[in-house]
Amino acid sequence: MRLKSGVAKVAETVASHLGCRLIPEWRLANLEQTEHLAQVFRLLSIDCVLDVGANIGQYHEFLRVFTRYAGRIVSFEPVTEMYEHLERQRAGDPLWSLHRLALGDADTTERINILSERTLSSFLAPNEEGLRQMGYQKYLRETRLERTEEVSVRRLDSIHRDVIPDAASRVFLKSDTQGYDMAVIRGAAGCLDRVLGLQIELPIREVYRGSAEYLDAMAELTELGYAVTAFFPVQRDSTLRVINVDCIMIREDETDRLRQLGRHAPGHAERP
Repeated sequence: MRLKSGVAKVAETVASHLGCRLIPEWRLANLEQTEHLAQVFRLLSIDCVLDVGANIGQYHEFLRVFTRYAGRIVSFEPVTEMYEHLERQRAGDPLWSLHRLALGDADTTERINILSERTLSSFLAPNEEGLRQMGYQKYLRETRLERTEEVSVRRLDSIHRDVIPDAASRVFLKSDTQGYDMAVIRGAAGCLDRVLGLQIELPIREVYRGSAEYLDAMAELTELGYAVTAFFPVQRDSTLRVINVDCIMIREDETDRLRQLGRHAPGHAERP
């Protein structure tokens, strides 16, 4: 291990002298999104991330391993099977808290559809006819209903004082709930002033019946005072059509405040 580490350091030094940068192969697939999100976090001084739709902890791992974010993470996952997996993972991270809840636009209970591919489980039903017409055979296989489970749903603005740590003042919201994300945003209406940035998955193609059309979602988010900093395709079909995208946004009023303070992202000092 020491030899490998030493060789890597020598290689990095040589590359640096040549004006190059060595990047491990395992980082390449997410490199652009990783670096952009890290810039957003630094610019906004984010100290708490709300991970809505945590599933088995993929976003937690992404933040810790790829972006090197070391602050608080508050994860929400309603499905028992997934939540118990997260509980087993949490022991090694004292700044990671979990809540067995779904977030939405009402305080209620609902039945969630647990699908053959667990990462695709949703309150919404798959759009089987549309998927078949679009030739998305993989999605048809992965969105087969296996069972349903009754789960608790809460509006974020009704519980935010209980779930966001007192020490946290600068919050970033990530929502990946398989077509239900705009309900999460609507349920946060009373506390969005605390959410300086967000990452939300938007459907370009309707995988789930009743999911928000992405242009309508963008219009609604813009009306709420957020501006786009980046789009990153999540999945494409076999002909390269985008199925869904991650949209990263920041609050317009926060950008105005940062400009007045003379703060900017690295390398952007002379830009408008």
